[in-house]
Amino acid sequence: MSASHIEAEKVKALAKCNILTEAVAEQEKELQELLTTTCNIFQMAHHTAKHDRPYLDHPALVDLQKANGCDMRRILHSPTMCTDIVDHTASEMRAN
Repeated sequence: MSASHIEAEKVKALAKCNILTEAVAEQEKELQELLTTTCNIFQMAHHTAKHDRPYLDHPALVDLQKANGCDMRRILHSPTMCTDIVDHTASEMRAN
């Protein structure tokens, strides 16, 4: 039972644990949560523009979502970002 033999057995035991599969599944879960948050932000920006509301309403909508228990992370919350999202969406719609 040499040190290298013990290390080889540890590696063999780790290979059976499916660590890579679990890591990929966790990464996919985090990506899905991020995409859901981004979609929610885009929907709020669309709502703001569609109802001719000032872009200053966007942070209040984000705060409302947070108060309702949604995880809104820390991205795309400012009125400037709302303007950028609406401009981007409009340019993509015109291009298609």
